[in-house]
Amino acid sequence: MLYIVTVNAHRDKDLDCLIELRGCKPQKYGRVFELNAKDVNACNDKNNKNNIKVERKPDIEIRENFTYTFPAHCYSYRNTTSMKYAKTRAF
Repeated sequence: MLYIVTVNAHRDKDLDCLIELRGCKPQKYGRVFELNAKDVNACNDKNNKNNIKVERKPDIEIRENFTYTFPAHCYSYRNTTSMKYAKTRAF
């Protein structure tokens, strides 16, 4: 199983990233989970427990080379298949 965990620490800009998988045949789809909030300064407290939450996103198509957009100020997690090598590049 391959897990890709990323952080886009930019306050305002989404990040388009090319992901290259080598040495494997990926599954057709992968699951995506994101930890994010509407406001970069948001926090959870006893009155607002879901300002920041993990959200399951629609599954994405996985190929040997694919692009994913990481939302501003978020932590993202994707999982797909086992592999030998992964390379990511932001543009």
